Order: sequence, then C-alpha cells, then structure tokens
Amino acid sequence: MASSSSDEEVEVELLDSISQIDRALEQKHVLLHVVNECRSFIGQNSSHVMKKSTSLLTQEDFQRKNEELQTQIIHLTSIIVAKDIEIDTIT
Repeated sequence: MASSSSDEEVEVELLDSISQIDRALEQKHVLLHVVNECRSFIGQNSSHVMKKSTSLLTQEDFQRKNEELQTQIIHLTSIIVAKDIEIDTIT
C-alpha cells in the first residue's frame, strides 16, 4: 500500500514538472513572438521616421534615437535570456 501512495506522489510530481515545462515553453514562445513584433515595429518606425523627417532631425537626434532603440533591444533580450535560464532550471 505504501508503494502505491509513493508511486502516486511521484506521478503527481512528474505531472507538475511537465506542466511547469509546458508553461515555460509557452511563455518562451510568447516572448519570442513579442520580441519579433517589437523588432519589426522598431524597424518600421525607424525607417518611417528617417524617411519623413530626415531634414528635421539632427545627427544628435539620430544618435539619441539609436541609443534608445539599442536600450529597448537590450532590455527585451535580457527578458528572453532570463526566461531561457528559467526554462533550463525547470528542465
């Protein structure tokens, strides 16, 4: 009887682990989609801004905007890396 209870506990732990892995993989998929959408959005807006206002923006403005975009990409990349580490620790 004790082994049956122990087997059930192991099965519950395995199911919990599988569930956690599934959730982590889904989160990774969602985050990758969001990052790709953000990169696409940033790319579209960068080219749109450059086309519309090249004469209005100074070199300093371009540099500032470039730094802002790089910061956003670094932030999004760090989120993905954190999620990858989280997934690796679960698996």
